[in-house]
Amino acid sequence: MSNKFFGQFLLEKGLLNSQQLLNAIELQKEANPPIGQLAIKEGFISDAAAIQINMEQQRTDSRFGDLAISMGFMTEEQVSMLFHVQKEIKKFFGEILVEQSYITEAVLQQELAEHAELKKTSITEVDSKIKEHKYCQQITDTLDAIIKNFTRIPKIPLQIAQIETQKPTPASASVIISQTMHVPEPLKVGWIMEKDLMEQVANNFLGIDVTDQEDVYVDAVSEFLNIILGNALVSNGEVQTLLDPPIIESYNDDFQGEYNGALYLTMSAPQKDFSLFFIHN
Repeated sequence: MSNKFFGQFLLEKGLLNSQQLLNAIELQKEANPPIGQLAIKEGFISDAAAIQINMEQQRTDSRFGDLAISMGFMTEEQVSMLFHVQKEIKKFFGEILVEQSYITEAVLQQELAEHAELKKTSITEVDSKIKEHKYCQQITDTLDAIIKNFTRIPKIPLQIAQIETQKPTPASASVIISQTMHVPEPLKVGWIMEKDLMEQVANNFLGIDVTDQEDVYVDAVSEFLNIILGNALVSNGEVQTLLDPPIIESYNDDFQGEYNGALYLTMSAPQKDFSLFFIHN
């Protein structure tokens, strides 16, 4: 069973086409702006202040509103007001699909029910596999850090789609980035990501367009992984010095190497999946 985002689920069933999915995702982004954008629009903070808060977010893995208060850029009342505004204007993905006449309300309700059941089954299977794993705590902490940081920093929602039954074969347009934790035995953690998704992550992470600069966006995504794994180690009571520097490999490299144990997961974003791996002895 695979736990995809609802849009991908409908795409795979043939109920949406790729352009409709992209349009709906963009409309949802416009309808559900993050707290930082709302704060700028309301005149509570400047663009420069938002950049400062975002940079601190990368370092501390904290919510934008909490940081804005602690750094003295906004008051608790202002942040509370923005959360209220955000709640009032929020639109769900299915609501947008019906508004755009991509599907009917009846089809939406039917597919939501089926999707919810598949999601429940998939989550149960994934949780069971992870709980049985020798590195259960490190994997759990890392997954939590990845999902939180993708949502907060490049603003890409992410979820676990499924456990892979075999080692994934990277596409030719993929880059493999990994780091090794020593907990105390080596645990190699990394992802296999297609370049178009890496560009999106890097552009949002850096706040500038580096689409045509492969060296830059690969380095940015490497640093993003470094931040995530550093946060995961800290949350588990480890220290960041137990983390080797990132390694960048091409799709035809044997990234498993001499290790004899591995857990492979598919991570799902609204438009693109990527593989996440935990390799060990």
